Amino acid sequence: MIERWNPDQLVEHQAQLSEAYRQFEGRTTVANPSHFVNYWHDRYAQGIGQIFACHADGHLYASLGGVVGADMYDGILTAVELFWNKQVIAPFEWYRLFDVYEEWARERNAKRIHLSRWFVRGGCDKYFTNILHYRPSEVHYVKEL
Repeated sequence: MIERWNPDQLVEHQAQLSEAYRQFEGRTTVANPSHFVNYWHDRYAQGIGQIFACHADGHLYASLGGVVGADMYDGILTAVELFWNKQVIAPFEWYRLFDVYEEWARERNAKRIHLSRWFVRGGCDKYFTNILHYRPSEVHYVKEL
């Protein structure tokens, strides 16, 4: 099942989200769950953020969080994905997260969506470019200091 989570569900699932983040990003530590929940509570309160989840039988298979705001370069209202995670074994339905995310962006009058280049690692390039019609734009690099 795919649904839009409310802030209370973030508290309920914060441990799963933190562990999924750690596993997907290949990090050695788990994200700070209380900071994560507080961060998203603020985005919900501002009306600019939403988390989407693919789950069944109490198991979180995939999730995606994004915000919407004016692009700093041209002012176009843009939805920006801030995180995503997916278990190695997940039902094909997890791909629908992006359909639901796109619907949410349109509801907020966004004219553009930015996704991180994570899908290269996930082997989803053809799905994103051929089926959903996204085009590669940039690659993100991260260095811990």
